[in-house]
Amino acid sequence: MLDRYDTPASIVAAMIAAVNDSLSGPIADFAVGGGNLLRAAMRKWPTLDAIGTDIDRGAIGALRSQHPAWRLGQADLLNRRSRDACRVLRGQHGKVGLILINPPFSCRGAIRKKVGVFGEMVECGTATAFLTEASLYLRPGGQMVAIMPAGSLCSQRDREAWLMLSTKFRITPLDSFGLRVFDGACARTMIVHLERLFEGAPEEQTSPISRIRTRDSVHGQHVVCVTAVRGQLPMHRALISMNGVGVPLVHTTCIQAGRIANTLGVVVNHRWTVHGPGVLLPRVGEPRRDKIALLRNRTPIAISDCIIALLCRSLASAACVQQRLIAGWNLVEEAYGGTCARYITLYSLADVLGQLGISVVPDSGTKDWVNSGSRTLGKRMA
Repeated sequence: MLDRYDTPASIVAAMIAAVNDSLSGPIADFAVGGGNLLRAAMRKWPTLDAIGTDIDRGAIGALRSQHPAWRLGQADLLNRRSRDACRVLRGQHGKVGLILINPPFSCRGAIRKKVGVFGEMVECGTATAFLTEASLYLRPGGQMVAIMPAGSLCSQRDREAWLMLSTKFRITPLDSFGLRVFDGACARTMIVHLERLFEGAPEEQTSPISRIRTRDSVHGQHVVCVTAVRGQLPMHRALISMNGVGVPLVHTTCIQAGRIANTLGVVVNHRWTVHGPGVLLPRVGEPRRDKIALLRNRTPIAISDCIIALLCRSLASAACVQQRLIAGWNLVEEAYGGTCARYITLYSLADVLGQLGISVVPDSGTKDWVNSGSRTLGKRMA
Protein backbone atom coordinates (compact mmCIF):
# COMPACT_ATOMS: atom_id res chain seq x y z
CA MET A 1 0.00 0.00 0.00
CA LEU A 2 1.65 3.19 -1.21
CA ASP A 3 0.05 6.34 0.19
CA ARG A 4 2.76 8.94 -0.13
CA TYR A 5 2.13 12.60 0.52
CA ASP A 6 5.34 14.32 1.55
CA THR A 7 5.08 16.39 4.71
CA PRO A 8 4.98 20.15 3.90
CA ALA A 9 7.74 22.33 5.38
CA SER A 10 5.27 24.20 7.61
CA ILE A 11 4.09 20.98 9.26
CA VAL A 12 7.65 19.65 9.53
CA ALA A 13 8.60 22.80 11.46
CA ALA A 14 5.56 22.48 13.74
CA MET A 15 6.36 18.83 14.47
CA ILE A 16 10.00 19.58 15.31
CA ALA A 17 8.88 22.44 17.57
CA ALA A 18 6.63 20.03 19.47
CA VAL A 19 9.56 17.87 20.61
CA ASN A 20 10.91 18.28 24.13
CA ASP A 21 14.67 18.80 23.85
CA SER A 22 15.69 16.13 26.38
CA LEU A 23 16.44 13.42 23.81
CA SER A 24 18.55 10.29 23.90
CA GLY A 25 18.61 7.25 21.67
CA PRO A 26 18.07 7.19 17.90
CA ILE A 27 15.50 9.21 15.93
CA ALA A 28 13.22 7.17 13.64
CA ASP A 29 10.69 7.65 10.87
CA PHE A 30 8.91 4.45 9.79
CA ALA A 31 7.21 6.07 6.77
CA VAL A 32 10.28 8.04 5.78
CA GLY A 33 9.33 8.70 2.15
CA GLY A 34 11.47 11.55 0.83
CA GLY A 35 13.09 12.05 4.24
CA ASN A 36 11.76 15.53 5.06
CA LEU A 37 11.03 14.78 8.72
CA LEU A 38 14.24 12.90 9.39
CA ARG A 39 16.39 15.57 7.68
CA ALA A 40 14.84 18.30 9.82
CA ALA A 41 15.41 16.26 12.98
CA MET A 42 19.03 15.54 12.13
CA ARG A 43 19.70 19.21 11.52
CA LYS A 44 18.54 19.93 15.08
CA TRP A 45 20.05 16.85 16.76
CA PRO A 46 23.04 15.94 14.54
CA THR A 47 24.76 13.75 17.13
CA LEU A 48 21.93 11.20 17.30
CA ASP A 49 21.54 8.19 15.01
CA ALA A 50 18.87 8.17 12.30
CA ILE A 51 16.65 5.19 11.45
CA GLY A 52 14.32 5.23 8.46
CA THR A 53 12.05 2.61 6.93
CA ASP A 54 9.45 2.74 4.19
CA ILE A 55 7.40 0.30 2.16
CA ASP A 56 8.72 1.95 -1.02
CA ARG A 57 12.00 0.31 -2.11
CA GLY A 58 12.72 3.20 -4.50
CA ALA A 59 12.42 5.79 -1.74
CA ILE A 60 14.85 3.85 0.45
CA GLY A 61 17.34 3.51 -2.43
CA ALA A 62 17.27 7.25 -3.08
CA LEU A 63 17.80 8.08 0.59
CA ARG A 64 20.73 5.67 0.88
CA SER A 65 22.59 7.59 -1.79
CA GLN A 66 21.77 10.95 -0.18
CA HIS A 67 22.38 9.96 3.46
CA PRO A 68 24.81 7.05 3.70
CA ALA A 69 25.13 7.48 7.49
CA TRP A 70 21.45 6.81 8.08
CA ARG A 71 20.30 3.28 8.94
CA LEU A 72 17.68 2.58 6.28
CA GLY A 73 15.59 -0.42 5.31
CA GLN A 74 12.49 -1.42 3.39
CA ALA A 75 9.61 -2.50 5.61
CA ASP A 76 5.83 -2.40 5.81
CA LEU A 77 5.27 -1.52 9.46
CA LEU A 78 1.77 -3.00 9.34
CA ASN A 79 3.09 -6.41 8.27
CA ARG A 80 4.80 -8.52 10.95
CA ARG A 81 6.81 -10.61 8.49
CA SER A 82 8.07 -7.47 6.79
CA ARG A 83 9.06 -5.94 10.15
CA ASP A 84 10.84 -9.12 11.22
CA ALA A 85 12.76 -9.27 7.94
CA CYS A 86 14.01 -5.67 8.18
CA ARG A 87 17.51 -5.64 9.72
CA VAL A 88 17.40 -2.01 10.87
CA LEU A 89 14.32 -2.74 13.01
CA ARG A 90 15.80 -5.72 14.81
CA GLY A 91 16.48 -5.06 18.47
CA GLN A 92 14.87 -1.61 18.38
CA HIS A 93 11.72 -2.32 20.39
CA GLY A 94 11.71 -0.01 23.39
CA LYS A 95 14.98 1.68 22.31
CA VAL A 96 14.04 4.67 20.14
CA GLY A 97 14.15 8.16 21.69
CA LEU A 98 12.09 10.07 19.11
CA ILE A 99 9.72 8.96 16.36
CA LEU A 100 8.44 11.39 13.76
CA ILE A 101 5.80 10.00 11.39
CA ASN A 102 3.36 10.98 8.71
CA PRO A 103 1.62 7.59 8.46
CA PRO A 104 -0.49 6.28 5.57
CA PHE A 105 -4.10 7.49 5.79
CA SER A 106 -5.78 5.30 3.14
CA CYS A 107 -9.12 4.08 4.50
CA ARG A 108 -11.03 3.21 1.34
CA GLY A 109 -14.14 1.34 2.35
CA ALA A 110 -13.65 2.22 6.03
CA ILE A 111 -10.74 -0.23 6.34
CA ARG A 112 -10.04 -1.59 9.80
CA LYS A 113 -6.69 -3.02 10.85
CA LYS A 114 -6.07 -5.45 13.69
CA VAL A 115 -3.12 -4.38 15.78
CA GLY A 116 -1.57 -5.42 19.07
CA VAL A 117 -1.31 -2.78 21.80
CA PHE A 118 0.96 -4.09 24.56
CA GLY A 119 -0.57 -7.56 24.45
CA GLU A 120 -4.16 -6.53 23.60
CA MET A 121 -5.60 -6.85 20.08
CA VAL A 122 -7.79 -3.98 18.85
CA GLU A 123 -9.23 -2.83 15.54
CA CYS A 124 -8.68 0.70 14.24
CA GLY A 125 -8.07 2.75 11.12
CA THR A 126 -4.89 2.58 9.05
CA ALA A 127 -3.17 5.68 10.45
CA THR A 128 -3.87 4.75 14.07
CA ALA A 129 -2.71 1.18 13.46
CA PHE A 130 0.54 2.52 12.03
CA LEU A 131 1.04 4.86 14.98
CA THR A 132 0.32 2.01 17.39
CA GLU A 133 2.91 -0.28 15.80
CA ALA A 134 5.45 2.55 15.80
CA SER A 135 4.80 3.29 19.49
CA LEU A 136 6.21 -0.10 20.50
CA TYR A 137 9.67 1.08 19.47
CA LEU A 138 9.73 4.02 21.91
CA ARG A 139 11.80 3.77 25.08
CA PRO A 140 10.31 4.96 28.41
CA GLY A 141 10.45 8.75 28.30
CA GLY A 142 10.69 8.63 24.49
CA GLN A 143 8.51 10.83 22.32
CA MET A 144 6.49 10.47 19.15
CA VAL A 145 5.14 13.33 17.07
CA ALA A 146 2.66 12.20 14.42
CA ILE A 147 0.48 13.87 11.83
CA MET A 148 -2.93 12.19 12.08
CA PRO A 149 -6.40 12.44 10.53
CA ALA A 150 -8.25 15.24 12.32
CA GLY A 151 -11.02 12.98 13.59
CA SER A 152 -8.89 10.13 14.88
CA LEU A 153 -8.93 10.99 18.60
CA CYS A 154 -12.73 11.20 18.67
CA SER A 155 -13.43 8.42 16.16
CA GLN A 156 -15.47 5.46 17.39
CA ARG A 157 -13.36 3.25 15.08
CA ASP A 158 -10.10 4.30 16.78
CA ARG A 159 -11.49 4.58 20.31
CA GLU A 160 -10.21 1.28 21.73
CA ALA A 161 -6.70 1.84 20.35
CA TRP A 162 -6.45 5.31 21.92
CA LEU A 163 -7.82 4.00 25.21
CA MET A 164 -5.11 1.32 25.31
CA LEU A 165 -2.39 3.77 24.27
CA SER A 166 -3.44 6.20 27.00
CA THR A 167 -2.43 3.64 29.65
CA LYS A 168 1.20 3.75 28.44
CA PHE A 169 1.57 7.24 26.95
CA ARG A 170 0.87 10.85 27.79
CA ILE A 171 -1.12 11.96 24.74
CA THR A 172 -1.41 15.62 23.75
CA PRO A 173 -3.29 16.83 20.63
CA LEU A 174 -1.63 19.92 19.17
CA ASP A 175 -2.06 21.96 15.96
CA SER A 176 -4.83 21.28 13.42
CA PHE A 177 -4.59 21.89 9.67
CA GLY A 178 -7.13 22.46 6.90
CA LEU A 179 -8.02 20.59 3.76
CA ARG A 180 -5.38 21.71 1.24
CA VAL A 181 -2.16 21.66 3.27
CA PHE A 182 -0.84 18.46 1.65
CA ASP A 183 -0.12 18.75 -2.07
CA GLY A 184 -2.48 16.48 -4.00
CA ALA A 185 -4.54 15.47 -0.96
CA CYS A 186 -7.81 16.75 0.50
CA ALA A 187 -7.63 15.94 4.20
CA ARG A 188 -7.91 17.68 7.56
CA THR A 189 -5.07 16.71 9.85
CA MET A 190 -3.68 17.35 13.30
CA ILE A 191 -0.41 16.88 15.18
CA VAL A 192 -0.44 14.52 18.14
CA HIS A 193 2.43 14.27 20.67
CA LEU A 194 2.94 11.06 22.66
CA GLU A 195 5.39 10.50 25.49
CA ARG A 196 5.91 7.00 26.81
CA LEU A 197 5.41 6.77 30.55
CA PHE A 198 7.89 5.03 32.82
CA GLU A 199 6.64 1.78 34.32
CA GLY A 200 4.96 2.40 37.65
CA ALA A 201 4.61 6.14 37.02
CA PRO A 202 1.28 7.55 38.20
CA GLU A 203 -1.14 8.35 35.39
CA GLU A 204 -1.36 12.12 34.92
CA GLN A 205 -4.17 12.15 32.41
CA THR A 206 -7.52 10.67 31.63
CA SER A 207 -8.09 8.96 28.32
CA PRO A 208 -8.04 11.32 25.32
CA ILE A 209 -11.63 10.19 24.89
CA SER A 210 -13.41 11.39 28.03
CA ARG A 211 -16.10 9.41 29.84
CA ILE A 212 -19.71 10.56 29.65
CA ARG A 213 -20.64 12.59 32.72
CA THR A 214 -23.55 11.32 34.80
CA ARG A 215 -23.33 13.63 37.82
CA ASP A 216 -26.24 15.66 39.21
CA SER A 217 -24.58 18.93 38.20
CA VAL A 218 -21.72 20.12 36.03
CA HIS A 219 -20.00 23.40 36.94
CA GLY A 220 -23.07 24.34 38.99
CA GLN A 221 -25.52 23.64 36.16
CA HIS A 222 -28.53 21.37 36.54
CA VAL A 223 -28.05 18.29 34.33
CA VAL A 224 -30.55 17.99 31.47
CA CYS A 225 -31.30 14.47 30.21
CA VAL A 226 -31.65 13.78 26.47
CA THR A 227 -31.88 10.79 24.18
CA ALA A 228 -29.54 11.00 21.17
CA VAL A 229 -30.89 9.55 17.92
CA ARG A 230 -29.01 9.41 14.64
CA GLY A 231 -31.06 9.65 11.45
CA GLN A 232 -30.85 6.61 9.20
CA LEU A 233 -32.49 7.62 5.93
CA PRO A 234 -29.92 8.43 3.19
CA MET A 235 -31.16 11.23 0.96
CA HIS A 236 -30.48 9.27 -2.23
CA ARG A 237 -32.82 6.52 -1.00
CA ALA A 238 -35.70 8.72 0.16
CA LEU A 239 -38.94 7.85 -1.65
CA ILE A 240 -41.02 11.02 -1.91
CA SER A 241 -44.77 10.44 -1.86
CA MET A 242 -46.64 11.59 -4.96
CA ASN A 243 -50.03 11.76 -3.24
CA GLY A 244 -48.99 13.61 -0.10
CA VAL A 245 -49.39 10.58 2.16
CA GLY A 246 -46.34 9.97 4.32
CA VAL A 247 -44.12 11.65 6.88
CA PRO A 248 -42.36 15.05 6.43
CA LEU A 249 -38.63 14.68 5.71
CA VAL A 250 -36.10 17.01 7.36
CA HIS A 251 -32.53 17.33 6.04
CA THR A 252 -29.75 19.72 7.12
CA THR A 253 -30.74 22.15 4.34
CA CYS A 254 -34.13 22.52 6.03
CA ILE A 255 -32.54 23.99 9.17
CA GLN A 256 -32.10 27.75 8.97
CA ALA A 257 -31.58 30.39 11.68
CA GLY A 258 -32.09 27.92 14.50
CA ARG A 259 -35.40 26.51 13.29
CA ILE A 260 -36.88 24.05 10.80
CA ALA A 261 -37.71 26.41 7.95
CA ASN A 262 -39.20 23.81 5.60
CA THR A 263 -39.37 20.09 4.80
CA LEU A 264 -38.46 18.18 1.65
CA GLY A 265 -41.92 16.76 1.00
CA VAL A 266 -43.14 13.56 2.63
CA VAL A 267 -41.51 10.13 2.47
CA VAL A 268 -42.99 6.65 2.56
CA ASN A 269 -39.89 4.53 3.26
CA HIS A 270 -38.91 5.89 6.68
CA ARG A 271 -37.86 3.28 9.24
CA TRP A 272 -39.00 5.38 12.19
CA THR A 273 -39.94 8.93 13.15
CA VAL A 274 -39.11 11.40 15.89
CA HIS A 275 -41.06 14.30 17.32
CA GLY A 276 -40.59 17.16 19.74
CA PRO A 277 -39.72 18.44 22.13
CA GLY A 278 -36.07 18.24 21.19
CA VAL A 279 -33.15 19.72 19.27
CA LEU A 280 -31.82 18.88 15.80
CA LEU A 281 -28.23 19.42 14.69
CA PRO A 282 -26.13 18.31 11.70
CA ARG A 283 -24.16 15.08 11.97
CA VAL A 284 -22.32 15.76 8.69
CA GLY A 285 -21.27 19.01 7.09
CA GLU A 286 -19.60 22.27 8.00
CA PRO A 287 -20.66 22.95 11.62
CA ARG A 288 -22.61 26.17 12.16
CA ARG A 289 -24.40 27.33 15.28
CA ASP A 290 -27.44 28.50 13.29
CA LYS A 291 -27.99 24.85 12.33
CA ILE A 292 -28.94 23.96 15.94
CA ALA A 293 -32.74 23.88 15.67
CA LEU A 294 -35.44 23.64 18.27
CA LEU A 295 -37.96 20.85 17.52
CA ARG A 296 -41.07 22.26 19.13
CA ASN A 297 -44.16 20.24 18.25
CA ARG A 298 -45.14 16.60 18.46
CA THR A 299 -45.79 16.11 14.75
CA PRO A 300 -43.76 13.04 13.66
CA ILE A 301 -40.96 13.71 11.17
CA ALA A 302 -38.37 11.57 9.41
CA ILE A 303 -34.76 12.81 9.67
CA SER A 304 -32.03 12.14 7.14
CA ASP A 305 -28.84 10.32 8.08
CA CYS A 306 -27.08 13.70 8.16
CA ILE A 307 -28.99 14.79 11.29
CA ILE A 308 -28.86 13.92 14.99
CA ALA A 309 -31.90 14.49 17.19
CA LEU A 310 -31.62 15.18 20.93
CA LEU A 311 -35.02 14.29 22.38
CA CYS A 312 -36.11 15.93 25.64
CA ARG A 313 -38.87 15.52 28.21
CA SER A 314 -40.17 19.08 27.91
CA LEU A 315 -39.96 22.11 25.65
CA ALA A 316 -38.19 24.00 28.44
CA SER A 317 -35.50 21.29 28.56
CA ALA A 318 -35.13 21.41 24.78
CA ALA A 319 -34.70 25.19 24.84
CA CYS A 320 -32.09 24.79 27.58
CA VAL A 321 -30.18 22.22 25.48
CA GLN A 322 -30.23 24.54 22.45
CA GLN A 323 -28.99 27.45 24.55
CA ARG A 324 -26.14 25.42 26.07
CA LEU A 325 -25.03 24.13 22.67
CA ILE A 326 -24.93 27.68 21.30
CA ALA A 327 -23.18 29.07 24.40
CA GLY A 328 -20.61 26.26 24.23
CA TRP A 329 -20.23 26.49 20.48
CA ASN A 330 -16.43 26.45 20.44
CA LEU A 331 -16.47 23.11 22.25
CA VAL A 332 -19.15 21.71 19.93
CA GLU A 333 -17.34 22.83 16.77
CA GLU A 334 -14.06 21.23 17.89
CA ALA A 335 -15.80 17.86 18.24
CA TYR A 336 -16.50 17.72 14.50
CA GLY A 337 -13.71 15.63 12.96
CA GLY A 338 -13.14 14.21 9.51
CA THR A 339 -10.27 14.39 7.07
CA CYS A 340 -12.58 15.63 4.27
CA ALA A 341 -16.26 16.19 5.09
CA ARG A 342 -16.75 17.31 8.71
CA TYR A 343 -18.79 14.99 10.93
CA ILE A 344 -19.52 14.27 14.58
CA THR A 345 -20.01 10.82 16.11
CA LEU A 346 -22.59 10.04 18.77
CA TYR A 347 -19.73 9.20 21.11
CA SER A 348 -17.99 12.56 20.58
CA LEU A 349 -21.28 14.41 20.89
CA ALA A 350 -22.06 12.65 24.17
CA ASP A 351 -18.68 13.76 25.52
CA VAL A 352 -19.36 17.39 24.57
CA LEU A 353 -22.87 17.27 25.98
CA GLY A 354 -21.52 15.95 29.26
CA GLN A 355 -19.21 18.94 29.53
CA LEU A 356 -22.20 21.23 28.94
CA GLY A 357 -24.31 19.63 31.67
CA ILE A 358 -26.37 17.48 29.30
CA SER A 359 -26.55 13.74 30.03
CA VAL A 360 -27.33 11.24 27.28
CA VAL A 361 -29.61 8.43 28.48
CA PRO A 362 -31.11 5.34 26.81
CA ASP A 363 -34.60 5.52 25.36
CA SER A 364 -36.07 2.67 27.38
CA GLY A 365 -39.15 4.10 29.08
CA THR A 366 -39.40 6.88 26.47
CA LYS A 367 -40.88 4.94 23.57
CA ASP A 368 -43.38 7.73 22.96
CA TRP A 369 -40.51 9.93 21.71
CA VAL A 370 -39.22 7.61 19.01
CA ASN A 371 -40.55 4.36 17.66
CA SER A 372 -38.55 1.11 17.52
CA GLY A 373 -35.32 0.98 15.54
CA SER A 374 -33.75 4.17 16.83
CA ARG A 375 -30.07 4.38 17.67
CA THR A 376 -29.22 5.79 21.06
CA LEU A 377 -26.10 6.20 23.12
CA GLY A 378 -25.32 6.85 26.74
CA LYS A 379 -25.84 5.79 30.32
CA ARG A 380 -28.78 6.31 32.64
CA MET A 381 -28.06 8.88 35.31
CA ALA A 382 -26.66 7.44 38.54
